[in-house]
Amino acid sequence: MRRENGFSLVELMIAVGIFGILAAIATPSFLQMRQNALYRQAAFDVSSMLREARGRTVGENREHRLELLNTGQYQVTRGDLSSGSTVWVLVAGLGPVTPPAGVTITPVGCNPGVLPILANVDFNGNGTAGIGCTINIQDAAAANRFAVTVTQNTGRIQVAAL
Repeated sequence: MRRENGFSLVELMIAVGIFGILAAIATPSFLQMRQNALYRQAAFDVSSMLREARGRTVGENREHRLELLNTGQYQVTRGDLSSGSTVWVLVAGLGPVTPPAGVTITPVGCNPGVLPILANVDFNGNGTAGIGCTINIQDAAAANRFAVTVTQNTGRIQVAAL
C-alpha cells in the first residue's frame, strides 16, 4: 500500500480546534494588556509635560504650569515672572494635548483654575511646586488606573500604578 503525503482532514480539524481554543483563552488578556498600555502611556505623557514645565521653569527662571482644561485636554503655559505671575501664555508645542479615547484625567488637590481651566500645577522659579497634588488617570468607568503625583516642597514628579 502506498502512503500519501500530507494531513488528513481529521488531523487538520484537530489542529484548527486547538488553535481556536488557544485564541479564545488569549484574546481577553491581550485586550486588557492593550488597555493598560493606553493608561500607562497617558500617565507618562502627563508626567513628561510636568517635567518639561518644571525644567523650563528652572532654565528660564519663569513660572510654568500644567493646565488641566475642562475639555479633558492639558497644556503647558509660561508666566511673566519667576513668582506671582499674572499673565500666562501657551508654550508652543506643549498643548493642548488630548488623552487617548477612553482615558480621563482627573486632578485631586491641585490649584483650582478659572474656566476653561479646571485645575493647574504651578512650578515656581526654583522648580518647586506651588501646591502638591495628584493627577489620576482613569478608565471609562472612572476607576483610577495610574496616579501622577507632584510633591509640593521639592516639585518631584512620580507615576504609580493603582
